[in-house]
Amino acid sequence: MASCDQCGRLILFGGKRSGDRVYCGARCASYDAEIALGRSLPDAQVREVMQRWRNEPCPQCNGPGPVDLRVSHKVHSFVFMTQWSSPQAICCRHCARKRQLGHAVYSLLLGWWGFPWGLVMTPVQVTRNLKALFGDQAAQASTPAFERAVRRIMVRQLQAQHQQESEAGSA
Repeated sequence: MASCDQCGRLILFGGKRSGDRVYCGARCASYDAEIALGRSLPDAQVREVMQRWRNEPCPQCNGPGPVDLRVSHKVHSFVFMTQWSSPQAICCRHCARKRQLGHAVYSLLLGWWGFPWGLVMTPVQVTRNLKALFGDQAAQASTPAFERAVRRIMVRQLQAQHQQESEAGSA
């Protein structure tokens, strides 16, 4: 089974392809150009930026790192409508735990009220948050998701820099 080159989600059925890259849906596929450019960045340069960012203070609370791309999970329902998501944030472990706990409580309060998916997804999302809350977070290495995010951010910074240079050159 494939995983999305943008968000890392497991793709059970379908997906969108672009060359050798596969995406879970149209939203992730819209980042294809950034991902292709990100893959062309030198690995040593990306690792250097990752290490520097990992050791900087948390961008959310300004507390000590290490920072990484952290995921929380939430679900809310109303009768026949259920929505679930797994928002990501570059933050420290403390901020991630607050988000995971908050989203677990949010899901417990608002997730059950839809049929049938609310009853199915609420325990899934709450369990995911609890696993992340109490799981082993002593990993010394950055996650692949953090590397993907760093590559995307670096590409956006390079594009903004080229845009400014072209505007300065035409003025």
